[in-house]
Amino acid sequence: MITRKILAEHVKVRPGVTSDPYVIAEVVSQYKELNLQGRRVLDLGGNIGAFAVYAALRGCSYCATYEPEQDNFDQLLLNTSPFPVIEAFRHAVVSEVPKSGEISFYLTTGNDAGGYSAVPFRGRIEVKVPAVSFEEVLRLAKPDVIKFDIEGGEYDLLEGIKKFPACVKEIIAEIHFNKKEFRGKEELFRERTVGWEEVKSPKQTGKNWHTLGHWRRK
Repeated sequence: MITRKILAEHVKVRPGVTSDPYVIAEVVSQYKELNLQGRRVLDLGGNIGAFAVYAALRGCSYCATYEPEQDNFDQLLLNTSPFPVIEAFRHAVVSEVPKSGEISFYLTTGNDAGGYSAVPFRGRIEVKVPAVSFEEVLRLAKPDVIKFDIEGGEYDLLEGIKKFPACVKEIIAEIHFNKKEFRGKEELFRERTVGWEEVKSPKQTGKNWHTLGHWRRK
């Protein structure tokens, strides 16, 4: 069993960034039900590498982790470099890549630096980040397990596919409601996983800004 203490021994946090220790705790609490042993894992929203390291410690055979924000990615490389099964990519994953090969990201500042969204928020700093298509990522990674934590970008990816490839046996997603237009879109996950077991049902209360959903092929 990988505890918070064990994971924290392998994942270094940035001084003064209050969200980093929270990410470690969140990974241990949210993803313990995943079947990771011997599996190929796709980590969308790698942040500082906590989930990728967690997957490696739990015996995954391969983990492709995607994190486009530069400061997060630098810390992710530091944390994942001791684990040969982890391959890191500094790209945003999108349904369709613009001709420029980049998309806009909107960064938070202050103690939660490193937080971002592809959706504009008032007061956030806009930067350009390299992008790759979800279709290409699925083709290359051939994942058994997909973890989504991409701050509302999950809807764009699901709208771009009709179903998950046969190789995908399990998905887990932090589903976001922090924009009015996001509410109700969690049904996209159910539509793409018809016939799967719903391990954890996403709950929308009208007040929560995110929830967790977990599905597994029967």
